Amino acid sequence: MSAAAKSVTDAIGAEPMKARLERIRNSLCAAREPYIPLWRDLADNFLPFRGRWLNEQPSQKIRRNLKIINETPLIAQRTFGAGMQAGVTSPSRPWFRLKPAQRGLIEAEGVREWLYEVETELRNLFSQSNFYSSMRPCYSEYGVFGTLALGMYEDDEVALHCCPYTIGSYYISVNSKGEVDTFCQEFKWTVRQIVERWVKDPANPNDPGWANISTEVKSKWGRPQEREQWIDLVYLVLPNTDRQLGKLDASGMPYLAVYYEAGKRNDDKLLEQKGFREFPIMVARLSTNEGDSYGTGLGVDCLGSAKALQLQEKRKAQVIDKEVDPPMKGHPSLRNQKASQLPGDITFVEPSVGQVGFEPVSQWKPDRSGMLEDIASIEQRINTIMFADIFALFIQGEDKDETATKTAAKQQEKLLMLGPVLEDINRFLNKVIDRSFSISLRQGLLPPPPQALQGQPLKIEYVSILAQAQNIVAVQGVQQFTGYVMGLALQQAEMQQPVTALDKLDIDQAIDEYGNLFGVVPTIIVPDDKVAVIRETRAKAQAAAQQQQQAAEMIPAAAQAAKNLGQTPLGTGSALDALTGT
Repeated sequence: MSAAAKSVTDAIGAEPMKARLERIRNSLCAAREPYIPLWRDLADNFLPFRGRWLNEQPSQKIRRNLKIINETPLIAQRTFGAGMQAGVTSPSRPWFRLKPAQRGLIEAEGVREWLYEVETELRNLFSQSNFYSSMRPCYSEYGVFGTLALGMYEDDEVALHCCPYTIGSYYISVNSKGEVDTFCQEFKWTVRQIVERWVKDPANPNDPGWANISTEVKSKWGRPQEREQWIDLVYLVLPNTDRQLGKLDASGMPYLAVYYEAGKRNDDKLLEQKGFREFPIMVARLSTNEGDSYGTGLGVDCLGSAKALQLQEKRKAQVIDKEVDPPMKGHPSLRNQKASQLPGDITFVEPSVGQVGFEPVSQWKPDRSGMLEDIASIEQRINTIMFADIFALFIQGEDKDETATKTAAKQQEKLLMLGPVLEDINRFLNKVIDRSFSISLRQGLLPPPPQALQGQPLKIEYVSILAQAQNIVAVQGVQQFTGYVMGLALQQAEMQQPVTALDKLDIDQAIDEYGNLFGVVPTIIVPDDKVAVIRETRAKAQAAAQQQQQAAEMIPAAAQAAKNLGQTPLGTGSALDALTGT
């Protein structure tokens, strides 16, 4: 539990509930205040249309991109966001797998089929909701600012509804484990939106919803021309430290969420109060120190380069302007005469010995090539820091002057640099899948688990494009090892030695591991118990075939023995011995 959340129950007594909530909000605001100048600077250079600051209204962001002359920072963050979306959570292909935490349970009856069905249901849940469209801006903010926040809520129509919160509009706080457990959003709604949300029948003055609406909002609603005016609201989610176990309402939930009008409006009345079984806000933070609530993004590392790039672009434009339309100097006699720089026009100058009538002030020619090289160098630094060059590897393809092996090695080397980012995003996605699983379970979308998985925890494995690209090293290890063992076995066979090398290789396990690394659909791989049945059936069939072949081979010998028995006098025993093989 965070310190801010704990203060909810610290002030027990006559302090109104709303006053306690406002105290929490002010505390969170003070902790976030030092980040605001940096975030605004980052937004101006990378994401001019994201972020919401102070009392800014939602419509006040039309002319935010005036500081951007060179669009490389915009393209770099867009490439990062698109690359993360397609490479980590692609809507067009599976990107995660569920497995039992206990390794051997995957081979139990019905486990693979149930896990595959659950994975399919969760993917359908993501596709039918706005999850993927919400993640696109979140990935961009994560790369630039280092923090993203995504709300995941149950919905009566599509089961899941997501809210991507933009930087500057919310506060967060962490508990003693460094996990975000407190979230506060400041936002603006019009009078009409507030009434539509919390009053079922606005025409009825006795509707219960009006009891929690402030007098100011009621009066504005009564004047239709003021219904589109903005009202400040607060949404606060925090641990329910006064939780009453056993109750099914908000008081019995682990997390408490409240909506109320900001400031002194409406005294101690709350617009809404509800509870959550799981923390509904999924937060990812990049590069944090101990105790930090907010992360540090890649945009911070290249902010200086982004500013220098805009300055260089401005100076390059000034150089071009001076070359095309240079400042001129003229003879004093031209002061009251027409002077023109238009093509084909004439400026009349009186001849004077040693005097030039009309010419540029400076004959110096700047080195534009050096300036262009410097701009290209800055652009490359920005793309490298934002990992745009790594995501572009899969688009650009192989260099015609490089071998495929060298290109693959360069891709693997660069992909390793994405490791910290992917590890942090995977922790974020673990919470996303856990939350989605719980929502699907409550909505009745999941089938009952098999007996072997009753009470057993599950783990999540990621099989996205980037995850598989990073697994290439492990895949190559499996290939090289199995190839090495098979080569030793072949050498032993050629040397007419006992083939013992295969005793060290578990072929079945190698197939399972290879399929897991490549994210193969689990229903394609036959479980061990079914493999055992197939092999037992095959062994019995082979044994029966061998018996039939042996019986067929014994028929001529038995016939000859019977013939000899008919030609031998009784009592000698020789024909009987031949028949019985004794």
